[in-house]
Amino acid sequence: MALPKTFCGQAVVGSAGPFLVTVAPDSPQTRAGAEAILACAAQDLATLEDWFSYRWSDQPYGPWVSVGDDASPHAASDWFYGNQSPRITLWGATLANSGGSATIRDELARAMFVFELAELFMHAAPTNWSPHNSAGEALSRVAGAELHPTGYYRPAGSPNNGPYSTEWLQLPWRRRAAQPDGIDEDRYDFVTLSLGTDKDVRSFGCGILFLYYLHDQLRYSWKQIASSNGDHLAQTFAELTGRPQQSAFPEFADILDAHLPPGTTLVPPRESVFPLRTHPTVLLYETYGTSHSAPRNDGLHMASLKPGPDCPNASYEYHVLNVTTRVSITARAPGSFAPTFLWFVGGTRVTRGPAQQVTVRVRVVDTRPGTGEPAQDDVPLQLWCTVTDSATTSQLDIVNLDFPGNTEGFEVKTVLSEAGMSVIPGLVNTTTTVAPRTRSYAMSQQWYRDVERCNADALWQVGVYRNALLAKVFDLKNWPDPPSPEVLADLVAAAARYGDAAQELTRTTSGVADTLEKLVPALAAGLTATDAAEEVRVDGHVFRTLPAQAAAPTDASDASG
Repeated sequence: MALPKTFCGQAVVGSAGPFLVTVAPDSPQTRAGAEAILACAAQDLATLEDWFSYRWSDQPYGPWVSVGDDASPHAASDWFYGNQSPRITLWGATLANSGGSATIRDELARAMFVFELAELFMHAAPTNWSPHNSAGEALSRVAGAELHPTGYYRPAGSPNNGPYSTEWLQLPWRRRAAQPDGIDEDRYDFVTLSLGTDKDVRSFGCGILFLYYLHDQLRYSWKQIASSNGDHLAQTFAELTGRPQQSAFPEFADILDAHLPPGTTLVPPRESVFPLRTHPTVLLYETYGTSHSAPRNDGLHMASLKPGPDCPNASYEYHVLNVTTRVSITARAPGSFAPTFLWFVGGTRVTRGPAQQVTVRVRVVDTRPGTGEPAQDDVPLQLWCTVTDSATTSQLDIVNLDFPGNTEGFEVKTVLSEAGMSVIPGLVNTTTTVAPRTRSYAMSQQWYRDVERCNADALWQVGVYRNALLAKVFDLKNWPDPPSPEVLADLVAAAARYGDAAQELTRTTSGVADTLEKLVPALAAGLTATDAAEEVRVDGHVFRTLPAQAAAPTDASDASG
């Protein structure tokens, strides 16, 4: 049947799946909202069918969606118990309500559509969710936020804009005893008992936050939550966790209070502030960037070194190289809300902003090739330090400015505080030791030839284990993400074998730090070529060929003519 031009006196824009979409009035703004809904309606329907474990095809009539115009965004739905098409009406999906952005306007229309579609599912699906109380309103808002966050979290100052949980979160009395329905005194607990209206922002704001507690803190899926049969959120909690309904709100409020006490003035940027931990931890991740080296202007040096266990000491020429190394340390605090980090480098506070010069006292243990030199204590090392903060992490970048020699390292400490807490306890902190490389040595070619000659077996093992490790790393793309524990254990074992072999080679070559970097890649490339070689036996003779790029140069000439 052809699509009608009008339906119930409204202009028909189109249909998608079971939906018929109309506009009233018929204007560019309303048509843009209608087209936006049509583009995503089928996918949104499939998502909510999964959430509620219910197929809309069980209904006799498809939903009618009407897009109107108004100064403020809002939406409504009507359910007719299977006697006629349920109706979704939304207003105010305009550029004026979307910061002038057509993309945000379209997403606003879709978010409001999902609000009301979720409420139709509450009518249709065999659960106890009610679109007329605070719990059902909370779930419908969460559906819109999850499926169309750009339309839900619009620019600051937009009317009727998420997040909606802030007003309840900032209540100074949100830990009072719950009051039953009908009591004049303001309530605060809308988890144990839902409020019988969908218009009270405190009640459904509390519900939104509790739903994210179930999802982000307790790790239940939206399908598990929306398919549950709890008439109140505490019943949903009990059904999912097996714990008493009476513990739902106290558990939820206790973890909130540890990070966002009642009366907080913070305004979270999103509805969810989870996951949180009663005792957050601070994790540091170190990354050593590419080093840059330059020769010192102090001429050529000589060192007596033993290139391997089977060779005697010999004298080798070398140049000293000054090495500039960048070390980046990223701090995270899982289980905290709006964390801030205080950084200390060698005991000196480093603040956010322009690069700050810091001098630390270090123990220098390497100023020339070889081993056994006496350490030099309390040597100054100058550093450039920069702190860059993001919403949930902080990064400290350290670059050495001078080159006294390689050191045992210096301490970096970070202390966690949270924006929601009035006192910085200073108890949650962690430290690490950073040892940027500041010196290297450009050894003569004779040194590398002797190391290769005197450590044939050890060098060969390093190359074999290196190639095996790289092969396993590259093979990860063929495994599911994340890989199984067995695959990860195999990778860790391969890394350990390579590390042990490299450490043994380093130990036997008088501690010249760059020996492995010079020799191993070339050897490993040769091993790879060897693995790719083709070899056949014919009448007791062996015929072997290497790939063209691995074959040695020859003096073959063109014999044509």
